[in-house]
Amino acid sequence: MVRSDGLRDFRLEESHLDELSRYVRLMESRSIFSRVNAEVSGDHFALGSGILSHVNAFFDQKNKSFSKLWQGASYLTEFINLLDSRNILPNHLHGHVLSITSDGLEGMNAPFNPNMDNPKANLLRQLGKLYQHKRSNVDPDVDIRSVFRHIKRALPATFQAQVQKHLQDLPTPKQIIDLRIQETVDKFINPVTEYPYTIVCNWLKNETQGKDNGIDKVADYFGQTPQQAILEILQQDRSAEADPRHQKNAKAEPRHQKTKPQSQIGSLNLRTIHNAAVRAA
Repeated sequence: MVRSDGLRDFRLEESHLDELSRYVRLMESRSIFSRVNAEVSGDHFALGSGILSHVNAFFDQKNKSFSKLWQGASYLTEFINLLDSRNILPNHLHGHVLSITSDGLEGMNAPFNPNMDNPKANLLRQLGKLYQHKRSNVDPDVDIRSVFRHIKRALPATFQAQVQKHLQDLPTPKQIIDLRIQETVDKFINPVTEYPYTIVCNWLKNETQGKDNGIDKVADYFGQTPQQAILEILQQDRSAEADPRHQKNAKAEPRHQKTKPQSQIGSLNLRTIHNAAVRAA
């Protein structure tokens, strides 16, 4: 539906369908199948029974748009058959099939009139039957193995190696799989885990030692080493916690004051250290 200002109202389904159909027409030059469909639109087109043995060749990742088009044709024609079986099929029904994938967009459409024989509708019905034939011949064990291969490829490299070590071959259907895989993560710190003051102090020292680029400028900015600036903020917070009466009105101590004893700081977590670093800056 077009509004008075010439723009489509995309609150309605028809506007979305019209826009997608317009895009299909623009992409038709890249779509071999759409051109074939246009050539046979005025004549009868049938797929021979011999093609059934080669249907699976069209259902791989390289022809995903094509296979999705067949799948859509199956859904559409089965829905049409359901309406017809319940005597609620309209006399003028126009069906659209759209295949939207990362490779592009394909589309087909046909009028479905119970009183008329339309070659486009017949083509969609045949494509739908081919898809159903393909699905009926699928070995579920093959699908299970395919899913397992996909899951294994999606695992992190460390997990892949462990799975490959314990499962040299693909598991057989109904086989019970019990795998215990693990990964050691280096330099991982839980943000809420409490650490002793001495460990925190060593972290800060390691961050400043052996790094010449920018360290002098940071020290000039703080008027002292970054370690001392952060520790002073942490000490102020601990002092405020120890004296609730002055918690709200606690004022920052001058940075030139001497560092307080380690025992006044206790244990710290990573979030507290980050908070102090931001406030010190």
